[in-house]
Amino acid sequence: HAHERGMTHGKLAPSAVLVAPPAKPGDAPLVKVSGFGLKGKSGGEFVTACYGYIDIKRKILKTGNAGHSDLLIYRKKGEKIFSLNPEGAALCVFKDPEFKSEEFQLEKGDRIFLYTDGLFEVVNEKDEQFGEARLSQILRDKSELSAQEFGDFLLKTVIDWSRGKEHLEDDIALIVIDLVS
Repeated sequence: HAHERGMTHGKLAPSAVLVAPPAKPGDAPLVKVSGFGLKGKSGGEFVTACYGYIDIKRKILKTGNAGHSDLLIYRKKGEKIFSLNPEGAALCVFKDPEFKSEEFQLEKGDRIFLYTDGLFEVVNEKDEQFGEARLSQILRDKSELSAQEFGDFLLKTVIDWSRGKEHLEDDIALIVIDLVS
């Protein structure tokens, strides 16, 4: 079983969840997604994406990435953080993009963490970024919290770092999944 918690904060921004089966077995679903007609609709910005598929019976996570932040896995046993980021360019940037996927063997107690760059790029009054190192430290230090409590704690910490919601310059989205069996 897995328990998950997802939350977002920020300004309204166009977003979509696109689900597409792989073009052929073993392909990353992002190969199919990249041709969905997003080109020309991004307002000069690029679109990043990350996907994760969990085979609960085999405890295997398959992930792909299109220019998005790393998917992190915190392993309680050994207090280790694994960073997954298979190669893949942002969507709608290249004509025929290539995307790789990666598989990771999960264990009971693992915490899977997906997030947008608005989470670690937020700055404080000294113009210092919250940063990925600080994010990883919190992932280690607050591992005893439930997925819900962890997400709430992290979001509050980042908002406090930025001196309040009104100082956030980017959207923040995060998904926390705990593998409980």
